[in-house]
Amino acid sequence: MEVLVALVVLSFGILGAVAMQLAAKRGSFGALERTQAMSLANDYIERARSNPLTIASYAGTMGYGQTVAVASKCARAAVCDSAALAAWDKYQWHQELQGIRTKEGNASIPLLQNAVGCVSVANNLMTVTLSWEGIQATSDGAIDGNCGTASTRRRQLQVKSVVW
Repeated sequence: MEVLVALVVLSFGILGAVAMQLAAKRGSFGALERTQAMSLANDYIERARSNPLTIASYAGTMGYGQTVAVASKCARAAVCDSAALAAWDKYQWHQELQGIRTKEGNASIPLLQNAVGCVSVANNLMTVTLSWEGIQATSDGAIDGNCGTASTRRRQLQVKSVVW
């Protein structure tokens, strides 16, 4: 009888450890998503910093469910003015949000699920808000209610930077 009680206690302990591992894995994935979002936001801000003459051209909404005009590639050999570079940067970032670099077969796999980037520029202050769907439902994580689709899985990250 004592052995059976010990086995029951041991099995509950093992189930608790497995549940704890699962919770840690989910938390780790959430941290990875926030890191990816921060990297994408900083990438866009740095693109704008390298082209400060047309900072207002970087404003807009890009990513999942959005339409961004296809821009001609600004290659080293091609003549590329500030406006063309801004259009190219905007198009490239739009493609990044849709996972153009991460592929499985021919399908693109975005780093963030249904990612939408909303960018506003006031004077030289650039605000980049990234909205995406997390894997687990919690409460709506809206910082900017106009960016992304309202849902209990929405996550958002906002970065503000002065661009000169």
